[in-house]
Amino acid sequence: MDPNKEDIPEDDDLSEEQWDGEDDEEEYEEGEDEDGEDDDDQEEDDDDDQDVDDELEDVEVEDVEVEDAVDQEAPVLQRDASINQDEIVYESTSATLVDSEPSDIDEDSDAAITESVSPSYQDEPFALPVFKRAEFGGDPAGLLRSGADGLELIDALAGRVSIFGLDTKTIRSAIKKRLDKDLGDALNRFAADEPNDIANLISQCNASSSNAIFDSAAVYPSSELALEAILAASRMRDQGARYRTIAMVGSDHGRTGMCRTASGISELRSGFGPMMAGFDHVPVGDLNAVESAINEQTGCILISPIRLLDAARPVTQDYLEGVRMLCDEHGLLLIVDESQLVFGSTGEALVSSSIADINIDAAILSAGLLGGLDGGLLLTSAETTRFTSQQRSCCPIETTAIEATLYEYLDRELVSSAANRAHEMAVSIAQRVAGYEFVRDVIPMGTSLGIETDLDSEVLAAHCMHFGVYVETAGETAIRMSLPITLEPDDLNTLLDRLSNVFEASEKYQPIPT
Repeated sequence: MDPNKEDIPEDDDLSEEQWDGEDDEEEYEEGEDEDGEDDDDQEEDDDDDQDVDDELEDVEVEDVEVEDAVDQEAPVLQRDASINQDEIVYESTSATLVDSEPSDIDEDSDAAITESVSPSYQDEPFALPVFKRAEFGGDPAGLLRSGADGLELIDALAGRVSIFGLDTKTIRSAIKKRLDKDLGDALNRFAADEPNDIANLISQCNASSSNAIFDSAAVYPSSELALEAILAASRMRDQGARYRTIAMVGSDHGRTGMCRTASGISELRSGFGPMMAGFDHVPVGDLNAVESAINEQTGCILISPIRLLDAARPVTQDYLEGVRMLCDEHGLLLIVDESQLVFGSTGEALVSSSIADINIDAAILSAGLLGGLDGGLLLTSAETTRFTSQQRSCCPIETTAIEATLYEYLDRELVSSAANRAHEMAVSIAQRVAGYEFVRDVIPMGTSLGIETDLDSEVLAAHCMHFGVYVETAGETAIRMSLPITLEPDDLNTLLDRLSNVFEASEKYQPIPT
């Protein structure tokens, strides 16, 4: 996050206090070198003398204020032609932590503190062992695909493409049949929304009897447009008097104007203001804050069951049940955005249902259902469907992809096996990485998995890419994966071996902040 960027007020009702702390960052106490000796034996013992915190204090972003901004760059990796290619070949240049020269930095400044945290970026060469990736040929399958450089890449986010991994032959076959029918019909996308069987199929994808029962399913060109449709429908209730939405700090709902405003990340709004009126943001997990934000203009509460920027941690059962109770008490819609969560990977159609068995008025899905196509699915309860009928869209290709995925999900009997498959993957990954000193926690929810560490997440993600593994950051010190449900043992073993390479190198070559 860039603390130099100013938040743009959304409307007159949004006070600065509601956003106080969004751009805040954790502050570390300045570390001091205990020894300045040049003794060779002392140099050999440097790693043993380095103090490492066993735990990093969890700091709520609302309670911290950062006065000065410091830009910290990850090490710049360059090929060293002077070293044998079978040995270490990647070495950092002197990566810049701050713009000022060391002599110009006040010892008490945040810049000086940041510099003291990771002195090795400037003082020592940073190296990773060579890892040769083969050129990629053939079709993507499992986790394996081509990277931007044409070399093979293990995509640990492949579950967002399809719950079956990168082999999407079934979906492609269904889409081809649909194209043979509709290709050349210029008016097809503007026709009335055709009936589909998605709501019925979704109800069959629950391992247990879920209270999340949906009467209708509508498909949109993107998940953002699906979310905008239900938010617009919520605003039309009571002749537009209840137009406000309560959303969560740290949430990410997309890149359209309304979705940027709904998101609780200030960077998503920077440069796009003035933003749309009618959104209040509260901390995730704080029921008192949610209740305090409700007024006569509130129409709905928008949540995601997993905090994607907090090591992919799920919200608690008590929190979801409490939000549902507040919605019932005040006549509000509960809207759940699961567009970035792998469908069906917990054994329930929705991740929310695996956390708490509650009624959900509307849900937005996408990840794992479309085989890589852009699109969004809006599920609505019977009561909610009544006032969303004017918000429908017509997306025959996307609808075909979703139906093909759901039919195959049922044909493979993943309803009964998805949860166990996901659990076995999570255990295997946790066992592989738990022994490294800088790993703090492994947080699984279905096939969405966060790994919290003591390292900078951008650096760790870069290490993963160096070894041919694609992950995403999940906050300042965590990465996350979204794996397919039907991950084959060979694909899982390859991923585990690559992760071992990543974490071994990260522990050996990347100093842990003190």
